[in-house]
Amino acid sequence: MVTKSNFIMSASYSQNLDSQIIQRFRREVSNGEVPIDDIALWALQKGLWAAPMQTQLSLLKKDLSKALRSKTFTDEQGRKVRINHCVRQEQERSDGTKFVQSVWSSIDVASPTFMKTSFSQRRDNMAKMCLQVSNDVRHWNETPAGKNSPIQMDFDFTNDIADLSESEDYNPPEIEEI
Repeated sequence: MVTKSNFIMSASYSQNLDSQIIQRFRREVSNGEVPIDDIALWALQKGLWAAPMQTQLSLLKKDLSKALRSKTFTDEQGRKVRINHCVRQEQERSDGTKFVQSVWSSIDVASPTFMKTSFSQRRDNMAKMCLQVSNDVRHWNETPAGKNSPIQMDFDFTNDIADLSESEDYNPPEIEEI
């Protein structure tokens, strides 16, 4: 089986793809004009190639996080509430390198410290998103078109939150952030 991690340091990865997958496909299936999708699907079905474990792990973690993030319930006051919450924690490996790990908990069993950290991290992400919008708006307003039609943005969300709280159509956004 060809995996990129086995050959990542050399051109031999491409050579192995050619000899173990492409040439075999041409011998066994078709030597003519073939969409690359057909070759890739055939190789996967035959077990000739697999994504490196790190890639599989990253994809699965992303999907698990999305599933955790999307689970909600309606509380006794009629509010849509997210069940699972995340805290990003800096960790250190045995070799001294640092990485960030996402730790998840249900809102019903998480500690007050965990929930405060989760809410604070989510608020920080919202502030960063607002800063980016503000930078984009300010830049637009400095362009020739923007000088003729400047855009003003209000970052006080008090009224928006009040309006959305009253709306029966509110659905929580699927944000990729915490």
